[in-house]
Amino acid sequence: MKTWTILATSAALSMSAPVLADKNTDKSSDESIQQDMAQAYEDAKSATVDAYITGRLITAYALSEHLKATDIHVDVQERKAILSGEVGNEIQRDLAVEIARGVEGLEDVESTLQITERDQTEMANAESGGFAQHFNDAAIKARVKTRLLWNSNVSGLSIDVNAEQGEVTLSGAVDSQEQAALAIAITENTDGVAKVVDELKVQTASRES
Repeated sequence: MKTWTILATSAALSMSAPVLADKNTDKSSDESIQQDMAQAYEDAKSATVDAYITGRLITAYALSEHLKATDIHVDVQERKAILSGEVGNEIQRDLAVEIARGVEGLEDVESTLQITERDQTEMANAESGGFAQHFNDAAIKARVKTRLLWNSNVSGLSIDVNAEQGEVTLSGAVDSQEQAALAIAITENTDGVAKVVDELKVQTASRES
């Protein structure tokens, strides 16, 4: 009788072993699927952020009077911008890098920009403090305009930006004092801005009599 009980127990255990193995396999498979889904989500989120940053940087170059005619290619991967293409001189190359560094969200900038032609007159001017300051003002102006453009509460407004020796002047029309205050705050929080001059005007909607 004891022998039969032992044999029956052994048989039951041997039959249950595959079931336990299947459960462990299913659990491992579920964990693997969850990990794959989590990784896919992170990859998609990273790609979205990179695309957003790319758009901001391209817009900044398009708004720059000194770079809008250049052939600069932008590739953003994991918050790192890789700049390639051609510019006319060293000033344009450095300006492109500085503007990229001012774009919110970027963590690193790598430049492989090639200089196709050097304007000797412009390079001579670059050695003077006057052109260096002009370079800084151009970079500040581009940063401010980019930040204003990408804020949904002020991006559609007609705000003009001018920079001179680190002093930024905002002019144009806004719909309310709150929008003016927001535009000023964004400008004040932009790297390189020493002072903000507010020339914004609050426009009032015309009323029919």
